[in-house]
Amino acid sequence: MPENDSEKGTNLDKREKTPIIFLSHSSSDKVFADALQEFIIGLGVKDNQLIYTSHPCHKVPLGKNIYEYLRENMSKNICMIILWSDEYLESPACLNEMDAAWVAHSDYVNIFVPTFKLNNPKVSKCVIDARAAGIKLNRE
Repeated sequence: MPENDSEKGTNLDKREKTPIIFLSHSSSDKVFADALQEFIIGLGVKDNQLIYTSHPCHKVPLGKNIYEYLRENMSKNICMIILWSDEYLESPACLNEMDAAWVAHSDYVNIFVPTFKLNNPKVSKCVIDARAAGIKLNRE
């Protein structure tokens, strides 16, 4: 049992907040990210529960600094969808998002574009385990 208010509030506060889905993707994979965004919204996720920077309804609000906005949201009850691709692994911004999810102990789901290969040497340098069960998108 927690000894004081600061101890008992941390985990409860995180669970009580509205859950957020953060679709982390490279802009070059927008066609796949758009399909995921449509699927997520089709499941009933509200616009204010999705961060997807490539769509006007889910992007960083006007006047906000993208990194500050993401930092604010990483402290919430967030689940990151990581859309893995070779381009994702080449993007410092994408890797920063992945690192932030790891630091914040966020839940995450791995989704792989059809051309992505797990034997990409950069995968082994990532803090998030790409080998954890995930979904490979397929055009067939």
